[in-house]
Amino acid sequence: MPKIKQFLKVPTFTIDELRLAHLCALELWDGREFDTKKTAYRSDEELLYEFSNRFNATKANANTLLQIDEDLVRELIRVARLKALYRSTSKMNFVNASNTIATSTVNLYNNWVVNHSTLISHQLTSRAVLDLAAGFVNQPPNIIAPKYFRVSLASRVLFFAIPEMLFFNFSNGLNKAMNFQSQPQKSIAIFNRELFDGLLRNDVLLSRCHMPQPKILSTQTWNAANSNGWWKRRVLDIALLLHFKVAYAHHDLVLLARSGYPVI
Repeated sequence: MPKIKQFLKVPTFTIDELRLAHLCALELWDGREFDTKKTAYRSDEELLYEFSNRFNATKANANTLLQIDEDLVRELIRVARLKALYRSTSKMNFVNASNTIATSTVNLYNNWVVNHSTLISHQLTSRAVLDLAAGFVNQPPNIIAPKYFRVSLASRVLFFAIPEMLFFNFSNGLNKAMNFQSQPQKSIAIFNRELFDGLLRNDVLLSRCHMPQPKILSTQTWNAANSNGWWKRRVLDIALLLHFKVAYAHHDLVLLARSGYPVI
């Protein structure tokens, strides 16, 4: 039998690695791509503002006109450079995805609000990602279980839509680099568990990486994100991309990090 490859764990990062990841996160927050320093189509703050506002509107009223709709999701696809994965748009179902958010995602969120002290949060968020990942695709008729998934897209939507819950950005590149299951729908649970463990392992230094003050985001949403580790998860995500060479930081940022700035 072929030997089963063991997945690679989240390392214990050095202060220099997290300093560079923090700088990259600051670039994205301000609307610049950290590998090119070009202006991004949307800043992280803008994405957090748009997605969280629309999720909150849906949570308050499932029939709201302010939904996480196709136009907004396509903006995220462009920013996250996922467009190449979704050129075959015939299978995409944005209306069904919005309906999934209004029903399944909201129900999971309400369950988390009521019972979060007794729930394993990364298991609940894995369930939410899978439900939405299946909702984004037209499934074949007369099947019992979903066959197609858009896991990378779903994880990003929920990362920005519900910053207070324990969502991590899943990427196919990182999934491959860390030797998880080749099929994202089969690896998302272990991926989230390992990133949660890595978050705890690096918490001391990650806690020194402070989330920027808001310019357009409401104080309530910023506080919810900040107090529940959204910025730490963002920095961890980028640190992993850099560590496993899935992404690269612009040379100016590398030099700035080596100089000891910012102090964390």
